[in-house]
Amino acid sequence: MGAAFLGYMLLDPATLSLKLLFETFIEDRTTLAGHIPGFMIFCYAFLLPFMIYGVLRVRNRLVLCWLIIILLPGIWPIIYPSLCPPLWFRWIIFMVYPMCIYSIEGIYALLPKGSSSKVPKTIALAYLCFIGVTAGYYLAADPEYAFPYFADYNPYKAYIQSSMLQSTIPLKDIEPTIQATKWLSENAHGLIVLHEAFYPWAMRCGCLIEKPIVIRERDLSKPDRMNFADALIKIVNKASNGNREIYTIWWANGKGWYNVLSLPSEFQLVKSFGDIGVYVFRAQK
Repeated sequence: MGAAFLGYMLLDPATLSLKLLFETFIEDRTTLAGHIPGFMIFCYAFLLPFMIYGVLRVRNRLVLCWLIIILLPGIWPIIYPSLCPPLWFRWIIFMVYPMCIYSIEGIYALLPKGSSSKVPKTIALAYLCFIGVTAGYYLAADPEYAFPYFADYNPYKAYIQSSMLQSTIPLKDIEPTIQATKWLSENAHGLIVLHEAFYPWAMRCGCLIEKPIVIRERDLSKPDRMNFADALIKIVNKASNGNREIYTIWWANGKGWYNVLSLPSEFQLVKSFGDIGVYVFRAQK
């Protein structure tokens, strides 16, 4: 049933052929060789010391096979960048299960058996408390106030959110986004381009007459990524000959997400609603 459903999802009705969802990386292997292992280290930095020791202790080959099978698609872009599995980073995230098995075995092996010293047990308990506190913080904290390791010091925000409460935009900005969309529906007379973070909230009010152009984050999430600002400029260069105004919604006051604190100077802020702004690019006539 699973294979049949997957085939149905990949079937192109127009050509009656399967659409294979592969990605192509234009970056060289040197860039990928630093980017992908860096993401692995970021995900498992707190488990790696014990995991490395645990690998030598766990004799179950199924766990090792499990790790290798998951690891291979994750590092495949380094091996063959021109034909990669989609969402390769998800495979690295799935490594959490064998990683936990190895790290727990490593912690258990490092604790002295029958020792009267409380130091190792205290260290192990403190370590587990640290993992518990950071995990709880990750589960419960608002994304605007996330644990710094997952927010301020996270270079891989395109792959892993800063909080389990993460929405595409801060919760406090949802209503201003809807207000900005209503303003666009009444005042915009040109092309509307939206980042996919704003698109569902803009569609929620159902007041836009024309469907906007949507820029998907997955199309921007490469190691040397083109960000939303770069994509806007690219659209401007294509549409500028039509003498059309181009509108978008983004954060004002330098509070932008997705590695774009503010838009290029070509886009002028014409209306703001809290931290959300409506911007326009007016082509020269």
